Amino acid sequence: MIFYLFLLYSFLGWIHEMLFTFICTKKLINRGFLIGPWCPIYGICGVAITSLCDLFPGNVVYTFFISTLLCSLIEYFISFLLEKLFHARWWDYSHLRYNLNGRICILYSLAFGAMAVVLNFLKTSFVLFLSKLPNVFLISCSILFCVDCLLSFFMIRKINFSMEGKKDNTEEISRTIFLMLLKVKKKILK
Repeated sequence: MIFYLFLLYSFLGWIHEMLFTFICTKKLINRGFLIGPWCPIYGICGVAITSLCDLFPGNVVYTFFISTLLCSLIEYFISFLLEKLFHARWWDYSHLRYNLNGRICILYSLAFGAMAVVLNFLKTSFVLFLSKLPNVFLISCSILFCVDCLLSFFMIRKINFSMEGKKDNTEEISRTIFLMLLKVKKKILK
C-alpha cells in the first residue's frame, strides 16, 4: 500500500505543479522529472510525512513543523542530486527571499508544511480509495511508473544542459523531451 500511496501522492503533486505553473505562466509545462503524470518528490515527501506523523496522530503542530523540515531536507537533497546527475535544475528559488542556494526557500517550505497537515487528515481516505481500485489498475500504474523512470532517466542523460546562471531548466527539459518523443513516434510509424 505504501508504494501505491507514493504513486498517488506523486500524481497529485504533478497536478499541483501543472496547475500552479499554468496559473503563473499561462503555459502547460511538465514540471516533473518524469515524462508521465507524476512528481516523485511529492510521493517521497508524502510517504515520509504520513509515516512520521503516524507516530504522533492528531498533533497538527508537530505535523506542520516536522513536515516543513522534512520536506525542505528532501527537496534540497533531490535538487542537489538532480543537478549532479543531469547538470540541470528543475526549480530555482534564487529570486525569492530566504532561500538556500536556490534549492529551498521559506515560503515553499511553509506551504509544504501546510499541505502536509491537510495530507495527514486525508491519508485514511486515500488508503480507502486505493483499496477500492482493481489490482490490475494499481499494478499497471506501477509498471508504467517504473518504465517511465527508466525512459526518462536515459532520455535526460542524452541532453546537454547549460548550467550557466544555474537557472530553472524545466521548460527546456520538457520541450526537448517532447521533441525526442515526437522523433521516436515518427520512427515507429515508419
